[in-house]
Amino acid sequence: MATGDETRGLPASRADDASQATELAADAARDRRAWAMVWALMVVLALNVVDRQMIGLLGQPLSKDLGLSDSQLGVLGGIAFAGSYALASLPWGWLADRPGVGRMTALSAALAIWSTATALCGAAQNFGHILLGRMGVAAGEAGCMPAAQALIAEAIPPAKLARAMAIFGLGIPLGAFVGRAGGGLLTDLFGWRSAFLLVGAPGILLAVVLLVVFKNPVRLTVRPASKPSLRKALTEVVRSRAIIYSAVANIFTSAIAAIIAFWGMVHFQRNLGLSAGQAGLWYGIQAGATGVIGVLLGGWIADKLAQHRPRHYMTPGLWGQLIAPLLLVAAWWSDLWWVALLLTTLPVMGDNLAYAGSAAATQRLLTSDVRASATSIIALVVTLAGPGAGLTLFGVVSDLIRVNLPAGTPPSESVRYTLMGAGLLAFIPAFFFWLAGREMEKDLARIEGPGGGKEEA
Repeated sequence: MATGDETRGLPASRADDASQATELAADAARDRRAWAMVWALMVVLALNVVDRQMIGLLGQPLSKDLGLSDSQLGVLGGIAFAGSYALASLPWGWLADRPGVGRMTALSAALAIWSTATALCGAAQNFGHILLGRMGVAAGEAGCMPAAQALIAEAIPPAKLARAMAIFGLGIPLGAFVGRAGGGLLTDLFGWRSAFLLVGAPGILLAVVLLVVFKNPVRLTVRPASKPSLRKALTEVVRSRAIIYSAVANIFTSAIAAIIAFWGMVHFQRNLGLSAGQAGLWYGIQAGATGVIGVLLGGWIADKLAQHRPRHYMTPGLWGQLIAPLLLVAAWWSDLWWVALLLTTLPVMGDNLAYAGSAAATQRLLTSDVRASATSIIALVVTLAGPGAGLTLFGVVSDLIRVNLPAGTPPSESVRYTLMGAGLLAFIPAFFFWLAGREMEKDLARIEGPGGGKEEA
């Protein structure tokens, strides 16, 4: 930045030009650093998704080697993960909002914990061991989303926030691709124990890199120095109907996505004859390609349309859920794996359409001092009621259907029928995204003032 000595001997106009040029250069540097952070956080989210979904990818070999039932697999993928995630969410959010700690510090610690727990899952000898490992993964992963989304909301202007969330959200499909394809290949080559170890190790290194490179992240606004209040965070969540309706929609979308990822993978191996590596490769390619398109397209649509009517933050999610139900039923009915893969492509892309707009809208409706805490409250409810309850109930229903199948029907068909029923649930989140959009402008005007109904370009 130009000093007084550097501009003292210049004419006033030249001194002003020099000062302005210096400020523009500083702004450009801050902008580059902010977007670099967004891309780095995308990698963190990708590792989050990789480690989270390993239990679904390895469900079939785990059930064989450790003698697990569908109900036990459902517990591992659902309530065990979601319960630990829920218990850890509020402490992580509170910690990330504390001025003396820092959101990047909290995020790095969380990354190190869940990566270590993932690696340790490879040493499991029975259901109890893998249960404890899975709970450790969840306890660490609970610290990712609240801190990361709050960091992005503080560093990126509102007019570009959905696009920034879309870049961050790319970690979901990219993590799905790397996890399913890479994890499946590692399993076929080295076994499921080595797969857990090799997938968990990179996160420990990345945690150190993050802490060194982004110790002091970019902030557009100054955070209050006061300690965060969970009561205030909860108040901000419950007073916004748009946040509540969006959360309900995300409960169902996350449950459906988790069911497709977890039980769909089991179905491909059990009923359609693919190995873990084959299912992971094709399922991963689908999730990666359609997810990238869905997340980026959803963020672009949300930012574009919300400039005029903020209700359209929810429009991509609404569209995505309306196309899903009948395609999913047809996909799971098919006995051909490639037909099932093709028919689930649009629903998987549609699920990803919702992410960026919903996340951007939520962050704009929260104040800076409780963003991480409030996001952790939302994540707690969504994870517990969505993937937690959804995956667990799926396993229970599958076991109930299995014992009541007609004589001569293979027991593995219970997964197929349960998947078909779950596909019809997508109509429910479509309705709640519509409700959230209807309330968005009123809530935003209350938070940002009368001009909150429109974004600045």
